[in-house]
Amino acid sequence: MRTTVLVAAAALLMLSMAEGAAGAADLPSHRTPHGRAPSPGVAPSVRFATLGARLAGSATVTGHVYDFGGSALAGAKVSWAAAVGDVYEGSDTTTGADGLYTFAGLPAADGTGELLASSPTQPWAIGRFGATWSDPGTATFDFRPGVVTTSVQRGGDWDGWSKVWVDLYGRDAASAVAGMSLIAGASATVVGDAWAMPGVYDVGAAYFWMDEGIEFATSATVTAGQRSAQTVSVDQSLAQRVMVTTPYWASGSPGSAVKILHEGYPGLWTLDYMGFSDSPTAPTVRTFGSLATTGTGPFTRSITIPTRAPAGYFYLLEVQHREGPLVLDAPFQVCTLKSSTSSVRSGGAVKLSGVIPTQGHEGPRPGKVKYVTLYKRTTSASAAPAAWDATTRGWTKVARLRADGFGKYATYQHPTRTTWYVVRYPGDDWYWGAYTSVLKVRVY
Repeated sequence: MRTTVLVAAAALLMLSMAEGAAGAADLPSHRTPHGRAPSPGVAPSVRFATLGARLAGSATVTGHVYDFGGSALAGAKVSWAAAVGDVYEGSDTTTGADGLYTFAGLPAADGTGELLASSPTQPWAIGRFGATWSDPGTATFDFRPGVVTTSVQRGGDWDGWSKVWVDLYGRDAASAVAGMSLIAGASATVVGDAWAMPGVYDVGAAYFWMDEGIEFATSATVTAGQRSAQTVSVDQSLAQRVMVTTPYWASGSPGSAVKILHEGYPGLWTLDYMGFSDSPTAPTVRTFGSLATTGTGPFTRSITIPTRAPAGYFYLLEVQHREGPLVLDAPFQVCTLKSSTSSVRSGGAVKLSGVIPTQGHEGPRPGKVKYVTLYKRTTSASAAPAAWDATTRGWTKVARLRADGFGKYATYQHPTRTTWYVVRYPGDDWYWGAYTSVLKVRVY
């Protein structure tokens, strides 16, 4: 089973429904509480057409979106995607007062079409995947959810979530169907509604964080405008988890070798690995092969961050269950510390500069100004210190530097001996506090 290209878009819509909703994708850090990871955005493997752009065909896909009670849902966002060659094309629109949406000029979809409808007022999205429509021709797909009562039991070390994201996957007579919902609560057992397209459901996934979730089997029949007679129950203590454990702060330069720790995975799963930056100018997906699980306990997988990964952004290492729906993301913060020269005469000037992640920076839009700390030492160091106060690990504080809204900072140093440098930066509401990779400047 492959994750559909519109699922991440649904996540973004639901997680941005209301203030604080992004908590379902926050990254719990056992190292420093200085920040959190933002919710995942639109899957980078989808090329969305701009408004008015000429598309690849002449098919029309239309229909209505209704709420649970059967009333027309105005302002609902509807997206489509379909394979065109080796990429997916897609676009979106919003429904009118009568709940109507229409897409024209679409390419044919022979079992590859995807449609997703998201409520403008409630945290749910429902979709149809593996759909077919003809070019030329008109296909009609209506959307009206039913609900499945879902209970979520807290457990384990990462139980501080306020919302859990629940996916359900099944089929009807026309295609695969799905439902994606946010369920909120603070009690030991949280009970809420998982919304879904009408159909028969056999599998799902619940996400407590972007790097912790659980895949589960179910047997639920969903009817439009009705509550299913079946229920779903999940237990967080049985969840699967992925996390970057090396480098210690899950941060560093492009080209860094990282280790991903996996916990809670059963045997006989095939895991596929992908990676992509959340930079708006670098949407390319990279594949990193696969791995077969044994179910014998925690295990690690080593991956190298691409050398062209943009600094100042997350690089998301994605772990997908090939035979099921579970997809977890282990974020790595890409940051740099560079030198104008790798070697210098004793006392000579060397310019140190780099980029760190900062809240609000996206492409040409600047974000939050920060102050970073430069440390040095004259004995060899291969990795950043595993302590927030580097002076406790043999480093000397050199300077406090201003990083602008693009995360850029710079300083001049005059080393008299071969010196190793590292920069520490604070966290914010998007990123946790961390360190750059270590930089060596040789003095002769």
